[in-house]
Amino acid sequence: MSSVVVSELYAGAHNSQYMRILDKLYHVFQGVGRLIVPNDDDWRQAGRIIARSGKKYGYDSTYLSRLQNDILIACSARRIRAFVLTKNEKDFVGIREFLDFRIYGR
Repeated sequence: MSSVVVSELYAGAHNSQYMRILDKLYHVFQGVGRLIVPNDDDWRQAGRIIARSGKKYGYDSTYLSRLQNDILIACSARRIRAFVLTKNEKDFVGIREFLDFRIYGR
């Protein structure tokens, strides 16, 4: 599991029960060495993709900053040769224009 996804899940936690479930989930993934953290090259690539997509499509900075997490997830997945599993296939398909990675959408 991506640490970026973990952060997004915690940000959406609206009660203590959900927070406890997330704590357990986090510790399971961390304990088995399956927590994927973006490295410096993932961050560099994400910045480059944000700049290129903003230039090509004229996206405003609010939209581009919203894409940053998705781009970091895609960069990390590519690095470890993993699939990105998402319900938000549209944004990830757009990112694929700038980065070759595998998506499994629903």
